[in-house]
Amino acid sequence: MKKIIFFLFTFLLVASLSFAVFAATYSGSFGENLNYNIDTIAGTLEITGTGEMENFNSHNEVPLYSTRSYVKSITISDGITSIGDHAFSDCYNLTSIVIPGSVTSIGDNAFYYCPSLESIVIPDGVTSIGSQAFTYCNALESIVIPDSVTSMGYYVFYGISPFILCNRGSYADTYAKDNNMNVHYFQHEVTKTSTTVTCISDGIAQYVCNECSYTYSDVDAALGHDYIYHEGKGPTETESGWKAYETCSRCDYTSYEELPAANLKADFNGDGEISLNDVLILVDAILDGQLLENGDMNGDGKLSLADILCVLKLSVQ
Repeated sequence: MKKIIFFLFTFLLVASLSFAVFAATYSGSFGENLNYNIDTIAGTLEITGTGEMENFNSHNEVPLYSTRSYVKSITISDGITSIGDHAFSDCYNLTSIVIPGSVTSIGDNAFYYCPSLESIVIPDGVTSIGSQAFTYCNALESIVIPDSVTSMGYYVFYGISPFILCNRGSYADTYAKDNNMNVHYFQHEVTKTSTTVTCISDGIAQYVCNECSYTYSDVDAALGHDYIYHEGKGPTETESGWKAYETCSRCDYTSYEELPAANLKADFNGDGEISLNDVLILVDAILDGQLLENGDMNGDGKLSLADILCVLKLSVQ
């Protein structure tokens, strides 16, 4: 019974110690007036306090160096005014960081070899970025640099080529061009090409940036016709008529269809007059059982002797 109790006690003790180790948090001073706290389960690092962050001579001197592998994201409290030299260098699992607007400077080697860091936004208010601050941040695809930055050290992005997102004519713009880096602007300088919208065709305005591959389009859907209705008019023997039809107030669309005058209707060979030749054409069509356009002179729905007599009458007028 004693052995069972002993083993049970030992098991509970080991389990509790294991859980304590697994759920451990690490905290301490991060220089004067600043503290840090690492949650190893969440992978978060919080830097709290106010004022400047201490500058460290190497990453080995940073208080959290031995526990840096747990750090996946960093949040710096508002009120902290700088990121020190080497502060987060070699945090190789770091993927994101939130920098508050109170920060005005980023030190040398601040994020040196953070190869998992994918993007970063430098807040407006930062005026300087130290040398090699982002060297070997191999996953870094883009970095936002505001107009407030007026100083950048050497080899800030050594070994990598992220997109620099900035305003045209800013210090960051000049720095990127001087170092043959990719730059995208917050406001693109575009050339516009367009097609006019019509009743049946979309209007498309396409904008292409003159300095990068950025492009976008605006589409105005086709307007559709604005119909105007017109009454029809029946033909006479000497004057043409027309069916009821529609036109459009915006374009040249029309459904107009003319109804020829009766005498012109019988001009089957199109020579401008009604003659015996037209009579013979109608006779041949009837004998051959063919349909002849406009051959139904009396409107009874069929070709017959009555139609032949009608054309014959017109030919002798």
